[in-house]
Amino acid sequence: MTESYLDPALKGAQVTQAAFSIAFGGSGSVLLAICLTFFAFTTIVGWYYFGESNIKYLFGTKGVLPYQILVAIFIFLGALQEVDIVWMLADTFNALMVIPNLFGLFYLSNQVKGILEDYDRCKLEGRIFYDYDVK
Repeated sequence: MTESYLDPALKGAQVTQAAFSIAFGGSGSVLLAICLTFFAFTTIVGWYYFGESNIKYLFGTKGVLPYQILVAIFIFLGALQEVDIVWMLADTFNALMVIPNLFGLFYLSNQVKGILEDYDRCKLEGRIFYDYDVK
């Protein structure tokens, strides 16, 4: 083990970068930088697409431009902030996604209850189809 995590001066990706440098020499930190860049880029693209799809569904195409502007602002500001602040904001916004999901769960709970009761009734009657040949 490199024990880079024991250095209190290092935080976040710096711990991993120090470990890669110790384990793989100078090329380790370059490799890690490349990997982090690709990970960050693909994460931004993925979350952007997810958000835009939801904006289009909820508000139509008229909501896309404000969403694009908001995303660009957050990306710019995120690049200027301390890592701890960025992670705190990311965690907060991820937690806020629970709220609309809870509304959806409560709204659909009667449907789910009905479907489950129908499934249980069909199961008791032996009308459930099982395809054991599916691999």
